[in-house]
Amino acid sequence: MKQQATPALGTNSLVSFQKGRLWKVADLHLLITSVGKSMVHYRRYKMKPTGIPTTVSSKREFQKYLAESKAVLMGASR
Repeated sequence: MKQQATPALGTNSLVSFQKGRLWKVADLHLLITSVGKSMVHYRRYKMKPTGIPTTVSSKREFQKYLAESKAVLMGASR
């Protein structure tokens, strides 16, 4: 069964970040690779997530970026 994309984030919604979640922002995909207490590690790519460096951001800043970019949760990557 194929998962449907969820609507874009609201500005006041609280996001639970989980490893393996895939977000779509415009023509980019963001794959969460690791989640800590206050940081999120993710990769930005257009086609396949191989050979892409990992970016680190605070959970608050990452959530703000997703909300401002009107990101859509695509589900798990695998």
